[in-house]
Amino acid sequence: MSDKADWKLDDLTKRKRGEITRHAFFKHQEILGNTFKRVSGSHDLYFRRACDGVILGITYSENSGDKWFFNLQGDLFHDAVLLCQIGPRSVRALHLPKRLLERYWSHLSRRGNQVLFHISKEGQAWLFSIPEPVGKQDVTEFADAVELSCDALIIYDFD
Repeated sequence: MSDKADWKLDDLTKRKRGEITRHAFFKHQEILGNTFKRVSGSHDLYFRRACDGVILGITYSENSGDKWFFNLQGDLFHDAVLLCQIGPRSVRALHLPKRLLERYWSHLSRRGNQVLFHISKEGQAWLFSIPEPVGKQDVTEFADAVELSCDALIIYDFD
């Protein structure tokens, strides 16, 4: 990086990008009154929401031509939060709730114990690509209305 003020997510390792984008998500959630605790013994992707105990798998993907690819371990989460990079230092969160995931669970792509998520954006619509016979599902209603800025290089501390 040439200047600390000019950094971009692409300048960082994938792990660091995930940490930074999750930090932006948690910072925004705190404003909304939500707090989280890392699920003990899990990877850095699984967090329990304090108010209701729901476990969220929170993962990041870079933009690849308005397409994002994610994976989460299938037995570790209730809701999926997909942090889609939309700018050099910003993401949009898609919060796919358990009720939506349960509807399509048997149709989702898998690699071993990982559940795969394929998201695309067409115009203003956010689409969740599910293998046939289901096909693309509009999940725009689950997209956070706020673009999350990843300006801080401070890592959220859950310990």
